[in-house]
Amino acid sequence: MSDSLNIPNPPASEAEAAPGAPIRAMQPIGLTKRILLWLTSMNLAVTLLMFLAIASVIGTVLKQNEAFSSYLDVFGPFWFAVFRNLSLFDVYSATWFVAILLFLVASTSSCVIRNAPSFLRDMRSFRLNAQEKSLRAFAHQTELRTELTPAMLVPRIQASLKSAGFSSRVKAGPNETLISGRKGSINRIGYVLTHLGIIVILLGGLLDSKMQLKLMDALGMVKVETANIPVSEVPEASKVPVGGLQAFRGTVNIPEHKWGDVVFIGLKDGYVVQELPFKVFVNKFSIEHYDTGMPKSYMSNVTLTDKATGAEITKTIEVNHPVHYMGYNIFQSSFGDGGTKLKLDAWQLSGKAGVAQPIDSAVFEKKNFDFNDQKYRLEFTDFRQYNINPVIGADGLEHQVNYGPSVTFKLRNAAGEAIEYQNYFFPITFKDHQYFLSGV
Repeated sequence: MSDSLNIPNPPASEAEAAPGAPIRAMQPIGLTKRILLWLTSMNLAVTLLMFLAIASVIGTVLKQNEAFSSYLDVFGPFWFAVFRNLSLFDVYSATWFVAILLFLVASTSSCVIRNAPSFLRDMRSFRLNAQEKSLRAFAHQTELRTELTPAMLVPRIQASLKSAGFSSRVKAGPNETLISGRKGSINRIGYVLTHLGIIVILLGGLLDSKMQLKLMDALGMVKVETANIPVSEVPEASKVPVGGLQAFRGTVNIPEHKWGDVVFIGLKDGYVVQELPFKVFVNKFSIEHYDTGMPKSYMSNVTLTDKATGAEITKTIEVNHPVHYMGYNIFQSSFGDGGTKLKLDAWQLSGKAGVAQPIDSAVFEKKNFDFNDQKYRLEFTDFRQYNINPVIGADGLEHQVNYGPSVTFKLRNAAGEAIEYQNYFFPITFKDHQYFLSGV
């Protein structure tokens, strides 16, 4: 905010009016300036932000980076194909989403480059070249007459401006004295800092968008692996060496008392393996539950070993408390079963009804299973000690009830077709009757 006061000295004589300046013809706008004006236009920024908001809503509502088979089961073949072609299953890495971010970076950067110099100049300027005509054109202006001389007025006006929080400068001319006041100049830097903050956020989104990895895939520098195979069997073409990516976000599941030195990065309908310069050994996994059985907190005590030097450190990783090591941030994002030993009975419901077949296995193990002269294979994928589900009680209110332990497995036939089941260990009471649950 600035203010200027022009105090004319008594003129010696009236000045003749200057003739009007000739009107210049409008010059055509060049292509470069047209592009710059388009990039810095408010319409473009609002449009891009609208699409960005819509994409963010989709990414929030639609669970991201799930297995394609899960999406196929939920949406069916038609909508699965539509959503897949639009890259809605990985919105934040979609080509069109990255393009929006790039345009926003270009637009915001252009605004800063175009307007920041003038804002910074205005912060330092007192506008001592203001003319009487321009001051009279201000919407908020007034004219006062006084018998005091400029020498008497200037100190008083500067004192009044200072008491109101203004800094001031004086420019004395032969026929007039200009006093310019300035206040709130530091507020103008907010424009620059806000736009720079937006640029930093957008650049972070670009780094997290797998843009570099997609470019490597397009150039044939890396090959997407689609088979569910052990890391040792993944071909070198599907592995990214240490330092191969400037930034990445990958995941890996490590059971208790096991170690890992890679992470998996989802790409297209498969994944690539990012190698790490250290090993992560899980010493102990701990979890606390509320009285209802819902998870309260969980943490992992890990040992990190530098592959090059063999140096080791032991840290505890908790939710929202990552470990920083060798330039990497290691988060605990979720938890699951690490290979629980299972001792089960398979009860026949047809044929030899009531006959049980014992099964000794473990989560992540595969077990051959024969039934009615048919060959099957049991694939155990998860064990959950607690299953919290909402139940409407007798009072008509919703309550959280623990259904107890459950095991999830797939029954696969000789043709490779599988049906997934989730069986609960304890019977569930429903309308005064008890039932054993087996969900498909």
